[in-house]
Amino acid sequence: MKFLKQLFILGIFWAPAAFAQIPTVSIDSVTVLNDRQVSINWQVSPNTTVDGYYVYRIYQNNLGQMIFDAPITINGRSTNKFVYEDNFGQIDLPNEKSLRFWVTAFDKDVNPIVQSGFDTSAVKPHQTVYLNQTVDQCNGAVYLKWNAYSDARNGFFNSTPNAGENYEIYESQNNGPFKKLKVELNNKNSYKRSGLMTGINYRYKVIARSNDVMNIGASSTSNEKSFTGTFSVAPAYVYLYNATTAANNRTVTLYWLTDTSSCRLTYSILMSEDSINFKEVARIDSQTYTRFNVKPIDNLLTERYAYYFKIVTTTACPDTIDTSNVVRVVRLKAEYVNPTTNKISWNNFEGWAVGTGFFELYRVKKDSAGIDIKDIIATVQPPISSFIDVDITPPGIDNATYYYIKTTEDINDPFNVQSVSFSNRAYVYKEIKIIAPEVFTPNGLTPIFRPRVLTTNNNKFSLKVYNRWGKLVFETTDEVLGWNGKDKDSNDVCTTGAYVYVIESTDALGAVIRKSGTVALID
Repeated sequence: MKFLKQLFILGIFWAPAAFAQIPTVSIDSVTVLNDRQVSINWQVSPNTTVDGYYVYRIYQNNLGQMIFDAPITINGRSTNKFVYEDNFGQIDLPNEKSLRFWVTAFDKDVNPIVQSGFDTSAVKPHQTVYLNQTVDQCNGAVYLKWNAYSDARNGFFNSTPNAGENYEIYESQNNGPFKKLKVELNNKNSYKRSGLMTGINYRYKVIARSNDVMNIGASSTSNEKSFTGTFSVAPAYVYLYNATTAANNRTVTLYWLTDTSSCRLTYSILMSEDSINFKEVARIDSQTYTRFNVKPIDNLLTERYAYYFKIVTTTACPDTIDTSNVVRVVRLKAEYVNPTTNKISWNNFEGWAVGTGFFELYRVKKDSAGIDIKDIIATVQPPISSFIDVDITPPGIDNATYYYIKTTEDINDPFNVQSVSFSNRAYVYKEIKIIAPEVFTPNGLTPIFRPRVLTTNNNKFSLKVYNRWGKLVFETTDEVLGWNGKDKDSNDVCTTGAYVYVIESTDALGAVIRKSGTVALID
């Protein structure tokens, strides 16, 4: 129960004459019963005039002075036990902090009431043993620490264990009985418990036992601490088993797997155009473990680069880092030779555990209804990496023919995924074509103005955008970048309205092709 706090400074609250009339009361122990209650036990006073006892809760202010709650009155000279529970006001719980107590005896048959004193050289103001824990998820351990079970003989707020006091640590697993750990603490008030396992619920408590000749056998039990083991076990490997190009030629989707892990993983996806200089292009932070993982990487130029990828995996624990294998996507090139002949070439897929099994080369044309008609024109095995396609049929309705490679991993894959990877789509156009949107919304669903040049063997590209007064507001030679609607000088979004664009590119024979038009920027 919570009582109004009153400030009493030791040495001025009780008159010195009162000290000699009733002997000081010696506390045997204060022990935590549960999350809310503390049992206080003391020795019965030998003075027959004693009518009962006062139990004080003790605090310390920021000046180092002792502060006492108004006493709890316990009637009866032979009473030697009280269960304390804080139920009012700002509740202090024994499972959250150490609580301190003092007991005095009183004789209420005189006026004023006489009570025993607070002789700090002889009496034992006691405090509960507060146990705290820090779980080391990286190393399967818990650090247990508790305050010293101190008394006035070594200083009122003593911070070190008393000589003659020993600590015992008890452990329970999965709500089983508590068992004493066989450890030598040597009067220390901390201990590291190692070798813990994931999935087991652990509970701990500490018992302080006194070997004082004046208080033999007294003990004080701490609060309990518990947790369920969820220790980090980093994966033994990360296997990047596929990198496949989407039909839009701008996205490569990565697939990887890891072995069983009990921790959260962070994936850093690195990409390179030359297999030497890698840079991070995506990151997945602190993800719960899953065996199979997928991540698309957008805004790529798969017609120009056979990209390399790898994944660096880390956990919250130091020194747990793993780098996957390096994979290289298949880049397919289609070169115009003459009206009936195209040359197709590609690089091998790199990074599979057992290598490539075979390639399937597809030729695709659109029929009169705009539906893709696919034909497998070759099935070959490495090291073959080119094919001459002699085709006397006309191109599709869009005046284009495109090709792609389907690459199948060899059999006996130790990871049992046997992947299939697709290359980019390599187009051969009868004539160059430039497609540009008529409208875009920088703050809406289509935030980028990104024209596309449909051509064979495209080597050069430039895009310039002007406002109505002829000011150049954007320019780039990167056909993937596009215009986000911002002025290149102020970096502010341009006002709504019509803007003029000029696009230049080169066809298969090196001739410069130019297209200009207007695009509307709207909210």
